[in-house]
Amino acid sequence: DLAAQEDEHPKPVQLTGFDTREIWALSMSANDRWLAAGAFDGLIYLWDLKSGDMNAIVSSRRTLKGHRSFARPNTFTSDGSRLISSDKSGQIVSWIVDLDNLIEFTKQSVGRELTADERMQYGID
Repeated sequence: DLAAQEDEHPKPVQLTGFDTREIWALSMSANDRWLAAGAFDGLIYLWDLKSGDMNAIVSSRRTLKGHRSFARPNTFTSDGSRLISSDKSGQIVSWIVDLDNLIEFTKQSVGRELTADERMQYGID
């Protein structure tokens, strides 16, 4: 569990792979599973914190592309399945953050199972 106990001091965590000076907003899901960081270049970085293992957390980072500038991860839905973000231009995006939910949504949208090539392209086991 990543939450600090009352009698412990929280330990700082350094997440690597990007310049933290580029980050201007953070959001944590209510279920403490997801951490999202919005960047000046319009990207949103997303980490899955469920394992509690820092190596797994760092390697779980996904980059969400779709904003034009100054991405802000505003809020997660109460069940943590979606992230709502916005940018300086006023664009609002609803992201499916859970990979299993995203795969099911994609299969329903295209009306078929994903091909082996599609699964490999998107890193799906």
